[in-house]
Amino acid sequence: MKTTYTLTRENAKAWAEAQLQYQARCAEDILGIEGFANALIGVVDNRGLRAMGGLKGGRPYVKIPAKTIRYRFDRQVSMFREYSSIANHSTIGTFDNGRIDGAVICTIVHEIAHAIDYWTHYTRTDYKDLVDSQIDLGAFPEDGRASSVGGHGRRWKAIYALLREKQVNGGMVTAPVKVSKTKM
Repeated sequence: MKTTYTLTRENAKAWAEAQLQYQARCAEDILGIEGFANALIGVVDNRGLRAMGGLKGGRPYVKIPAKTIRYRFDRQVSMFREYSSIANHSTIGTFDNGRIDGAVICTIVHEIAHAIDYWTHYTRTDYKDLVDSQIDLGAFPEDGRASSVGGHGRRWKAIYALLREKQVNGGMVTAPVKVSKTKM
């Protein structure tokens, strides 16, 4: 096995699994929510095309589809397109650094923000005030389209904005990945 830092079509699943855990640990450190990364159920699989984040059995949960990463390689898609309601936002809007790994990291951080939002609101309520004290809820007024808890509500937007600023927008740091030479 060799250690690689670069995302390729062949190492997409292993790379995304390592980044999911790494970005979760970074988010845990940024927000001071001890135990988040260890509690996280992180799944990178070949089922479906949609990423998701939230709770599963009271634990934070993130699913990233490896198919979508391979699709990005096949069509050379580096843009992470955000929902239209936030697509033009300067911090949490659509992201494109010209690299596929940028789109994948942005996807991971988007879903981690959902997991943190739900986990600190429903499971680890002892962390709710800590998280709320570090995010700028005032930057995202209620827009009538998103619930205040979960989904793409203002709390999620504020969590996502902090993580995007620290983990994506200013330059990404990725974890090295041990990969074998076998193809997917």
